[in-house]
Amino acid sequence: MDGQERAVSRPHLWRAAGQALLAKLIAEFSYEELLHPQPVASTASTANPTDATNPASPAGTANLAGVTESADLSTATPPVARVGRGEPAGYRLTCGDVSYTFTARRGTFGTWWLDAASLRRAGPSGRPDRPGWPDGRPGSRPGGRSASADDPAPTDPGGYATSRGPVPADDPVRFVLDAAGLLDWPDDVTADVVRELTATHAADVRLLAAARPAAELADATYTEIEGFATGHPCMVANKGRLGFGLTDAGRYTPEAATPLRLLWVAAHPELATFASAGFTTASFPTAGSGGAGPAGADDPDARGGVLTQRRLLAAELDPSTRAAFATTLATWLATAGSGAEAGTDRDDGRPAEPGTAPARPAPPRGEPVADPPDGRGREEQAPSQGEPAATHEEYVWLPVHPWQWEHVIAPLFAAEIATGRLVLLGKAPDRYLPLQSVRTLVNIDRPARFNVKLALMIRNTLVWRGMSADDAHAGPDTSAWLVGIRDADAFLRDVTRVLPLPEIAGATVTHSAYGELARAPYRFHELLGVLWRQPVESLLAPGERARTFASLLLVGSDGRALVGELVARSGRGAREWLRALLSCLLPPLLHYLYVYGVAFTPHGENVVLVFDGDDAPTRIAIKDFGADIELVDAAHTGDDRRGWPEQADLPASAARYLRRWPASDLAHSILSALCAGHFRFFAVILEDHLGVDEREFWTLVRAEIENYHRAFPEHADRFALFGLLAPTFDRVCLNREQLAGTGFHDRPDRDGGFDVSHGQVASPLHLVTIDTVTPKSRPPKTERARR
Repeated sequence: MDGQERAVSRPHLWRAAGQALLAKLIAEFSYEELLHPQPVASTASTANPTDATNPASPAGTANLAGVTESADLSTATPPVARVGRGEPAGYRLTCGDVSYTFTARRGTFGTWWLDAASLRRAGPSGRPDRPGWPDGRPGSRPGGRSASADDPAPTDPGGYATSRGPVPADDPVRFVLDAAGLLDWPDDVTADVVRELTATHAADVRLLAAARPAAELADATYTEIEGFATGHPCMVANKGRLGFGLTDAGRYTPEAATPLRLLWVAAHPELATFASAGFTTASFPTAGSGGAGPAGADDPDARGGVLTQRRLLAAELDPSTRAAFATTLATWLATAGSGAEAGTDRDDGRPAEPGTAPARPAPPRGEPVADPPDGRGREEQAPSQGEPAATHEEYVWLPVHPWQWEHVIAPLFAAEIATGRLVLLGKAPDRYLPLQSVRTLVNIDRPARFNVKLALMIRNTLVWRGMSADDAHAGPDTSAWLVGIRDADAFLRDVTRVLPLPEIAGATVTHSAYGELARAPYRFHELLGVLWRQPVESLLAPGERARTFASLLLVGSDGRALVGELVARSGRGAREWLRALLSCLLPPLLHYLYVYGVAFTPHGENVVLVFDGDDAPTRIAIKDFGADIELVDAAHTGDDRRGWPEQADLPASAARYLRRWPASDLAHSILSALCAGHFRFFAVILEDHLGVDEREFWTLVRAEIENYHRAFPEHADRFALFGLLAPTFDRVCLNREQLAGTGFHDRPDRDGGFDVSHGQVASPLHLVTIDTVTPKSRPPKTERARR
C-alpha cells in the first residue's frame, strides 16, 4: 500500500476526522435550518424540534424542499441578534428511536459552535445484519430472549455501540441515515450525500496524517500550504470529487502534494478557439523573453506585441519541447489517411516524451516544422475522409490534465483522434501541483510560468469542473477590463496596490456531437479547455510572500493557529496586525464595488494575501474573473437615466458573459462570501488564539468600511444602494444547494436556477457601534482617475 492508503486505514485518524466532520455537519445544517437542535432540558416535541434560543422557530423540521421556497421567510426562524458566542448549553436531535446529544454555543449569525468531543449517540445501530443482532432484530439476544436493562450494550467489530448508549458519535454517514426522517431526503439524494461525505471523510484523514505545526505552515510556500487547506469552511462535503478513485486522490489532489506533468494536444481550427483579449507580452515578462523560448530571438516584435498563441507558448514550453510537439503534429498530418497509427511513438499508445523522435515518417522534404498559429483557428470546409484539411500551423495547442485525457478525452473524442482533428502531442517536462480547486495548477519548476485552469470532469461541491467556451473568452476579456481599471485609478493603483491576477488567454475545443445538443447537461459542453492565469509570484516585490486568505483558518498539529504564528513573527500586537489586514483587504473590494459596480467572489481561495518580510499583511491579490465576476444592474439603481457611467468602457466582448444583479444582491460579495463565509470562522479563531474579542473584531471590520465611506463621500448614494450596514441580510445556504437533489447537476446551464438563500441573519456590522473612525488616506481629488 502507498502512503495514502495507509493513512485511510488508521482507525484513530478515521474516528478523529469523523468526529470533526460530524460536528461541522450538525453545525452547518443547523445554521442553514436543515436541522433544529433542541435544548436537552426542553419539554417541546422531539418530533418537530425548535430552537429554544429563538422561540419563534418553525414548528416542523426544515428540509431541502425549502430551497425552492426560500423567498418565503415564514419557513425560517427570525434572525438572532448576537455578536460573539453565548454560554455552552446541551442540545438534542431526536431521530426516531435514535438521539444525538452535544454541547454547543450559539454565535454570530446564529452559528452553532459544537464541542465535537461532547457528541453522543444513543439508540440501535440501524444495522441489523451486523454482530450484536443475532436474530436480525434490534434488541434480540442469543437464544431468542429480549435484551434487558442489565445486558451490556452490544458492539460491532469497529467498537461502536449498537444498542442504547450513549456512546461517542463520530460517524457522519451514520448520522445522515439516522436523521433521514428529519432531513426528508429521498434515497437517491441520500445515496449521493453518503458518497460525497465518505470521500470528504477520507480526504480529511489524509490531512490529519500530514498535519504540521503552525511554524512549519508559516514557512510553507504559497503552493505548499495549499496541501494543508481544509476546504470550504461552510460546505460540509467539500471534497466529494465525484470521478476520482483512491489512486486519483493520492495523485491529483492538493493534500496528496504529488507533482504531475501535463499532456498537450493540438486541435483542428474548426473545433478549437484561442482568445487573449489583446493582452501584450510587455505585461508578462516570460511571454516576450528569449530565456523562456525563441520568441525573443526569432520575433523582434515579441516584447510589447499582442499575446498571440505563438508568443504564449514560447513562454510556456521550452524550444526543444515545442520542436518535438511540432514534429509530432506535422508527422501525423503528413501520414493522415495512410492507415498508420499516429499520435504516439509507443506500442502501448501512451503519449511520447518530448524530444523523442517519432516513429512515423518525417514530414515531406521541404516542408518546414513550424510553431503553432498566432490567432484563432479559421473556419474551413469539412475535411474529406482521412484528411484533416488544415495545416499544422493552424492547429490550436493546449494542455490537458492526465486524468481528463484518460477518462474523458480519449474515449469521448475517439473519432477526432482517429481522424487527426485532435492530436496528442506528448507530455511536457514541467511539473505542477494543484491548488484547492484541484483543476488549477501551479508550475513548480518554472514558477514564473502561467498557472493553468483546466477542464476536469469531476463534480466537486456545487458544480462539475469543466471549461466552457464562454469561460475561456470571459476570463481574458474581463481581466483586461479589470486590470485597466486598476491601472487608471490612482486609489487602486497607488494606495491599495491591489493585484488583479488576470486570466490572460484561454482555449477550448468543442465536441463535434455534443456541440449540436444545446440542452445536454452542461458538463458535456466543457470537456476540453484551459485558462492561463498570471501567477501571483510574478507580481511580488522582493521580500514579499503570498498566502491564500483561506490559510488563515488553519490550526497546526501543535494546536497553534497559523494566524497566531504570523502575528508573533511580525512583532506587532494582534490588533495592529488585524487593522493592517483589514486595511489592505476591504478598500479595494469596496472601491471596485461602489465605483465600478463590480463584485468579486472574495472567499478564502480567491483572495490572496501579500505579506512583507515580517509577515505583516500589506496588500491583496484577487483572482477568478470569468464565472466569478458579477456587475450591478443599472436598471435597478433607481436612476435609469444615469445608469452606471463607470462601466461605459466595458468591452462588449466582456459584457456579454457577465451576469448583472441589483446592488442589494451584489452586496452578498461582501456580506455572504466574506463576512458570513469567512469572517464567521476567522473571528472565532482570533478570539480563541489571539484573545481578540469577537465584538472587537467586527468593530474593526465596520470601522474599515466607515473609513472608506468617509474618504469617498461623493458615493454616498451608492453606499445606501448596497446597504452593507443593514440590520439583516439573506442567509446563503450552500449545503442546501449542493445536496438538494433537484437534478441541477444535469441541467444545460451551469449557473441557471441557483436559489441558495433561506431566511435571514442579523448582521454584526449593524450590531456593533463605532466610537472613533480614522479616515483612510486617499490621493487628492485631482489625481483620481475620472472614468
